[in-house]
Amino acid sequence: MIRNEQLQARITPKQATPLFSCTIDQLIISMNSEAVAVASSRDWILLFLILRDKAMILMDLYALKRPTELGATRVEGIIRFPDDSGFLFNYLWGKTLRSGDEHVFGIRRLSDRSKCPISALEDYLLIMRILKLDIARGFLFRPARLGVIQNDSPINRRHLNSNLKYWL
Repeated sequence: MIRNEQLQARITPKQATPLFSCTIDQLIISMNSEAVAVASSRDWILLFLILRDKAMILMDLYALKRPTELGATRVEGIIRFPDDSGFLFNYLWGKTLRSGDEHVFGIRRLSDRSKCPISALEDYLLIMRILKLDIARGFLFRPARLGVIQNDSPINRRHLNSNLKYWL
């Protein structure tokens, strides 16, 4: 829907292209097969990138966070449920949380492991442990530049968009 202000300014709003479940299924199959191939070659940095992207995409489907907020997720704001059925996320700041209010939400484990954001996140955390990265603090989703994983900076929105376009 175009508003009067947009018509007067001759601006056409951009609409996001929807991702349907069949597209997501194909995306996950592609990422899984790529991860298996890369794991057999023992290219740990590339495996880190694939597992990070998969975890971010599946987390985004269930968390419905803005890409910038998802990229700035801090490890300190994540708690595992006592029964190991999922994770609790606590966001303290974001575009809609300017007053410092908290936004707490949980994501439960799905029966289908291939589409489960919790399983994807656990796989990602496992490769972080293998690479001896500090997973006790800092940003959850970390960028890699020139083969070096950055601990102290969040992954940015442009990077997230380009990764999604690559996989699609």
